[in-house]
Amino acid sequence: MAKNNLVGLKELRVNLDKYVKGVERGSSYTILRRSKPLFRISPVDAEDEAGWDTIFDADRDNNGKGIPGGEVLRILRKIKKNERARKTVPKIK
Repeated sequence: MAKNNLVGLKELRVNLDKYVKGVERGSSYTILRRSKPLFRISPVDAEDEAGWDTIFDADRDNNGKGIPGGEVLRILRKIKKNERARKTVPKIK
């Protein structure tokens, strides 16, 4: 059974490697900002991990071979970059 520990956001930033190793050993952490829960870090279970294959198989192209992970990542980064650019450009009325 995974342990659940409360960790401040600053503590997480300073000692990230320590908490990554804890997650690898099965620990879960609730991260706090100003004493309020912000998010959780927990190990990925086998069901969650298996879902990634389904995501890449869901939209087949390239002659039925699927989309390489690197290509998906490149597309996502391009979309994110375009979204950031749209937010920084002032709208002219």
